[in-house]
Amino acid sequence: MATVINLPGATAQVRREPVIPSPVIATIIVVLTEIMYFSGLVSAYNVIRAQLFGVWAPPGEIRLPIAATAFNTAILLLSGVLMCFAAHAYSRAESKSRAPALFLQSIVLGAFFVCFQGYEWVKLIGYGMTLHSGIFASVFFLLIGSHALHVLVGVVVMLWCYLWMRQGRLSVGGMRAMQVFWLFVVGIWPILYRLVYFS
Repeated sequence: MATVINLPGATAQVRREPVIPSPVIATIIVVLTEIMYFSGLVSAYNVIRAQLFGVWAPPGEIRLPIAATAFNTAILLLSGVLMCFAAHAYSRAESKSRAPALFLQSIVLGAFFVCFQGYEWVKLIGYGMTLHSGIFASVFFLLIGSHALHVLVGVVVMLWCYLWMRQGRLSVGGMRAMQVFWLFVVGIWPILYRLVYFS
């Protein structure tokens, strides 16, 4: 898509829209660094687990909440789906008015995921699983906590984008950039869930 720019005393110039908006490119770069970060954490997790020769479990008789976390995983995945619908609706004039409601639902589900995970953590700590209760607990809180922090940051930024959307100040490129980051956060969670909760 091209736009014509008329400058006083100059011939008309044609400015082409970029194939990929700048906010999307910047977010892709951020996501690539985050992939390296989580790859490092997962590699450390695998190395530590391999060195313990099978002694790899929560301290004492504590059991990880596998079923509850499976439900929470479904909530986060649904949030990602709603984000895709919201971004698609926002990029089309005929459906743009539906985007805020879809986007808000995605945000609410993302916030629910964080709160539910926080509740699970409080229960685990109450049972005696803390950073100081063994190598499994330390690695668990580091790996899962890193993801939770990314979700929390994502929810805060999405709220900010939602306010801009309501004011008509959010560009389609900005919405697509938010989609890229959120899909990364959503997409990496099932990998971490399978790796840590089913070890």
